[in-house]
Order: sequence, then C-alpha cells, then structure tokens
Amino acid sequence: MTENCNSVLPMIALRGISIFPGTVTTIEIERSPSIEAINSSGKKDRLVFLAAQKNPAVDFPQEKDLFRIGVVAKIRQQLMPHGGNPCRIMVEGLYRAAADSMTFDGKLWFAEISKLEEKKEKPAKEKQEIVKIMDDFFLSLRK
Repeated sequence: MTENCNSVLPMIALRGISIFPGTVTTIEIERSPSIEAINSSGKKDRLVFLAAQKNPAVDFPQEKDLFRIGVVAKIRQQLMPHGGNPCRIMVEGLYRAAADSMTFDGKLWFAEISKLEEKKEKPAKEKQEIVKIMDDFFLSLRK
C-alpha cells in the first residue's frame, strides 16, 4: 500500500476542507502552527503535508484530532498581509500520503510520511461493459 519514500515535512491541519492530488486551490491560514509550517517549508521545495481535522470546531488540534491520510502539496504562492493573520496560500496537491508519525515541537507540526500508491484504473473494456449494463438497466426502467 505504501512506497518506501519516507520523509519528514511540516504539517498543516486543515479545517473544513480537503485537498486532493492534481488540484490547485487557495486556502486561508490563521493558526500560528500552520503559519510556522509554511515558513519552515523552505524556499526551495515548499512542500507541506496537509491533514484534515476530524472535527473542524477544534481550535488547537492534537494528533488524535487529525486524519493520518493526507496530501503532500507544493506551496505555489503565498500572501502574508501586514500583521501576519490571515495568510493565504495557493497549494497544488501532489500525491496522497500517510502520516507514520506526527510531532509537535512547540511551534509547529511535523509529519513523517510515506507516499501511497495510486489506485489502478479499471481496464477500458471493463468500463465499457459496466456502462453497457447501466444503459440497459436504465432503458429497462423506461418501459
């Protein structure tokens, strides 16, 4: 299920939103651990691990409050207004990953992650057979 591709990345806990691989979106960041994660993502690779919160009402999530499956994302743009909060970032979801461990160092979260394999697409012939079965079914309902 996972590839041997472990690395440690700064982690951002997402509240009420999920990011998927292959998507580009803008998110607003207000909590200081998340802003610290953005700052520590480096000037070069700008990679972060995005993990959704189980309950968006929790203001300061602990490890038990976060899903272990998330997305490694690249920060494409960052807008930090004067005063610091809220920060807006544009992220591109790169690939799904599992957090093998999560650590809070007092300032920000880090996750040791393993890349997850992509799910295989069904063969085209199998997809065509499924579509035909569904077409036949819906046509039978019209009668």
